[in-house]
Amino acid sequence: MKTHRRLALLSLSLLACLPTLSADDQSSVIKQPPTSQYNAAVSKLSSAPKRKYEFVNALLGDILRFVAADAGITLRSLPEDSPEYNRSITITLDASPFQLLSTLCRNNALPLILDGNTWYVRPTDDQQQVTRDYEPARDHIASLAKDEIGPPTIGSGLASRHDEIATDLRSILDLPPANISKGPEDAATAPKVTWKPHSDTLHIVATRLQHLWVQAYLSTFKKGWKVSGENGSQELSANSR
Repeated sequence: MKTHRRLALLSLSLLACLPTLSADDQSSVIKQPPTSQYNAAVSKLSSAPKRKYEFVNALLGDILRFVAADAGITLRSLPEDSPEYNRSITITLDASPFQLLSTLCRNNALPLILDGNTWYVRPTDDQQQVTRDYEPARDHIASLAKDEIGPPTIGSGLASRHDEIATDLRSILDLPPANISKGPEDAATAPKVTWKPHSDTLHIVATRLQHLWVQAYLSTFKKGWKVSGENGSQELSANSR
């Protein structure tokens, strides 16, 4: 069954994103699904020349911003009124700026997320909802009525493939089926997955990390997708992992 195979491919990616618990439980952090863009960025930033850093009783949020500036990256960090931002940190380390940034995030259980060309540090329980539309490439729309892993499926229609994709994504994001409501889910900013047939787009409201799971799923298709959101539009590479 093509859906099961596609979800199996995604599961292999997401398994690597689950928390890894250390003895003191301080290094547990959910990672984003690995992509070629993410791996290339991490490799390049981590290979920068090492520097000696020493901070004594400094605020974690201030350190993250300082180190991000050293690394030359755009970082949207923690809210200044959050407990994580105001955590007192003492650390001495010889490392590249990005290595220190990664270490601080890992030791404080904070996901470090690359979204487009911007890095984000968010609390693990971050529930901020982001709205994005996913549009298949023009030559992809017709192929959605086919089995994209194997040969065309006789009798499978475009509408049913849209429903199948939306159902898969609701399962990945732990949302109820389209015909079942949890009440608050009906609000404009609540998590949701909706197919818009008039524009052939997936309309998804989810957290920033969940959107990366969505993109990991969509990258298992042979054809590409375009995502539109608060940072403009960008093409998603097919099979980019």
